Amino acid sequence: MTNEEYDKLAEVVQNLIDSPHWRASLVSITAYVKDPTKPVAPSVTENSRELVRFGRDNPAAFDRVSALIYRIKSGDVDIEAYIQANSEEIEKAFEFLNKQERPIKTINALVDSEGDPKKIQHLLARSDKKVLAVLLPIVKLSLTRFRKLVSARMIIKKQEIAAKGNEYLRAFRARQSKQKRLYCYINRVSVLNAEDKVRLKEISRKAALAADMFVEANLQDGESKYDARRRYWEEYDRDLDSTMNILDKEEKGAKINREFVTFPKIVDKFFPNEKQRVKDNKLNQLKHKFQRR
Repeated sequence: MTNEEYDKLAEVVQNLIDSPHWRASLVSITAYVKDPTKPVAPSVTENSRELVRFGRDNPAAFDRVSALIYRIKSGDVDIEAYIQANSEEIEKAFEFLNKQERPIKTINALVDSEGDPKKIQHLLARSDKKVLAVLLPIVKLSLTRFRKLVSARMIIKKQEIAAKGNEYLRAFRARQSKQKRLYCYINRVSVLNAEDKVRLKEISRKAALAADMFVEANLQDGESKYDARRRYWEEYDRDLDSTMNILDKEEKGAKINREFVTFPKIVDKFFPNEKQRVKDNKLNQLKHKFQRR
């Protein structure tokens, strides 16, 4: 038997083990194997046909496969019962995988281990990855069932990524609108000309660069870069919203301290001259304007 044929047979057996009707299917398959002259009914699935072909060509091997299936399903270990009993730990394991930048690499390592802890001890040696050990019995009993779990979890991850993407886009557009309003107020313009647009774009770019610098300087133990960058933008947006509140109050007639009307100070920690540069640019514009007169 070639490796390809073995892999195909293993997948067929695993699908049978995972089936809620495994016992009836195995009885039917066995009947076909014991009577090679009996024609296979059209309603028989391709997986069952594969086992029938295998059994008729290898009766002794089929008997061993059948005994193995009965032992797995009737023995002490029931994969569905295991998943249900360890649902909380399995949930934590997939939460860990979803936080990784390359979860598929770790998932493939689990599959390659065939559920043997010795083959993956280098991976489980890290304390934060010990949560993955709960997945090994599933890998050992049924790769098909494990792949179904992974597939379902990755779909959830894709949905979460899409939701986060939409949330990010809304926040980004709102941030751009507030930045434009603030720029117009500081520079006393109501409509942005081409030069103003370039300057505003540069301010936005500097804020994004500051986010990268913040991550490098403030990444906490066990924290992902995504979470660290989110902390930066949360602080940036809080500061920006606070400034918007000040402008709202002035529009309603309140007297405000204009020193507080600045771009978020978290950027100044990495580009301390940014605020002054914006003001200097405006002063230079006024200077040139009066010189031309």
